[in-house]
Amino acid sequence: MKNEPSPLFFTRSIFDQLELFEPFGSEFAIICDETVAGLYGNKLKQNLHCQLFAYHPGEKSKTRVVKQEIEDQLLQNGFSSDTTIIALGGGVTTDLAGFVAATYLRGVKLIIIPTTLLAMVDAAIGSKRAVNTPYAKNSIGALYPADAIWIDTVFLKSLSESLRLEGYSEMLKHALILSEYEFKFFEENGLPTQDLLDPIRRSVSIKQAVIEQDRTQKGYRDLLNFGHTVAHALEKLSDYSIPHGIAVAYGMLIESYLSYLEGHLSESEIKRIVNIIRKSYAPLGEITYSLDNLWQVMQRDKKSKQGIPRQVHLKRIGKAIAPCAPIDKEQFKRALIWYNDVVSQCIST
Repeated sequence: MKNEPSPLFFTRSIFDQLELFEPFGSEFAIICDETVAGLYGNKLKQNLHCQLFAYHPGEKSKTRVVKQEIEDQLLQNGFSSDTTIIALGGGVTTDLAGFVAATYLRGVKLIIIPTTLLAMVDAAIGSKRAVNTPYAKNSIGALYPADAIWIDTVFLKSLSESLRLEGYSEMLKHALILSEYEFKFFEENGLPTQDLLDPIRRSVSIKQAVIEQDRTQKGYRDLLNFGHTVAHALEKLSDYSIPHGIAVAYGMLIESYLSYLEGHLSESEIKRIVNIIRKSYAPLGEITYSLDNLWQVMQRDKKSKQGIPRQVHLKRIGKAIAPCAPIDKEQFKRALIWYNDVVSQCIST
């Protein structure tokens, strides 16, 4: 496995800088979903004189079946080991195309061009590539750093408010685990809607700092999973109708309260976290899945050990505790009740 950090470049007009592609040769394969193909992919395809492989949009396409279909198309079209795969899109594409790059002819070059805020601050950064299975999210995959990551804020101009909020959840997660300064920034300013470049840079730097301290995943990198144990269970049980970023927002609330029950976060800190999430994601959705159903899915989470789900605790805002710790089922039950109480209070007010 390649283990060096991926070169990261910030730009505002990727389509006017085709010289960036020159060091990667001339054999390119663009992988994106059908929506991104229409918006950006076909233009890039024409500029690079290459082929494009599109799949149906959505988390349901992040499967072994779709990965195999793309691989078969690459083989049928004679793509060689000199191929550079361009992952153009959001988190589903960076995971799916990145996994293809990791295994196609035992590994080819990979360029990631994220087109959503969520992908820019999270999915594109790091080396995790994976697909979902009927049993759990991201349960089959590989560690495969990109050869280049190019973040272009021009893509954010066409981004819907709901997709902005999905990215915001990961930015907020980064603040909660490692930067009280950034959390205060969001408390005072909310999510900037005009120039996102500086907030994106700061959020990316937080994730990169965690990765650099734990490139071989000894435990410190677990910090990046805050909110995700619950989030992935909600996504799976909803058949991915709950988007990842929204599920993470709900998961951060529940896992923050579990941190409080474990004697870490203070009551005032819980209120601050509730306020910022309620303000950003109102109305919050009630969690109607049973305790046992959630617990069963969480037991299959890749962070679980010996059938016991695990999560990252917050010691305080801006300071998380690594590695993951076991979740007590009775405490989790209390956290679910508390969460739905918060939701009902939000609706009543």
